Amino acid sequence: MILNLSTTRRITTDKWNFIVEHARIAESGINAGKFAWKQKQFYPTLEMAVQSVYRRHTRDIDAEGCADVLKAIEALQGEVSELCKLKLTA
Repeated sequence: MILNLSTTRRITTDKWNFIVEHARIAESGINAGKFAWKQKQFYPTLEMAVQSVYRRHTRDIDAEGCADVLKAIEALQGEVSELCKLKLTA
């Protein structure tokens, strides 16, 4: 499964984990200068992986107050809900 949350974050799975991945540009090696996904965190449940993305997203928000933070979190929750609905119905 690949759940694309944004252009810079996604959740993938392997046999044992839900993996939060971040987009990056490779700095060295054969793929230097190319786009790649880097595995950042491993979680036993999808819920824990999504909570991690929420926490990171919340820290990255350029907000002037609580109302801005709440709006951004609600927007992300809506996006994740829609993605999950699409995956379940596809």
